[in-house]
Amino acid sequence: NTISALIVVHVHGENTSVQPENTPTGFELVVAGSYDRLMSFWRVTLTSDRTAMAKFERVVHAHPDATDEILALGSSATTHALFSGGNEGVIRQWSLWGTVPEAELRG
Repeated sequence: NTISALIVVHVHGENTSVQPENTPTGFELVVAGSYDRLMSFWRVTLTSDRTAMAKFERVVHAHPDATDEILALGSSATTHALFSGGNEGVIRQWSLWGTVPEAELRG
């Protein structure tokens, strides 16, 4: 599982409406895309002594085609969305908490 793309998404304030229940605000999501078409999510928070701590959240099988490796990740603070792109030239839009793409952008 070689990492091919990495992004940090700041989650706070207005993002609370899209968070799963019992999820505290004020953290970062580190999202890693890989050549095996997976996106892995880690939540990074600060402990009481201000040490950063990462906790593995989940993995999503993001690109179904075996040749469509994840090559790029991006995010939008405005839409609270994550984007992935790969060998097929398709950009997939994801909710920060989703497990299936919300849209596929082609062209």
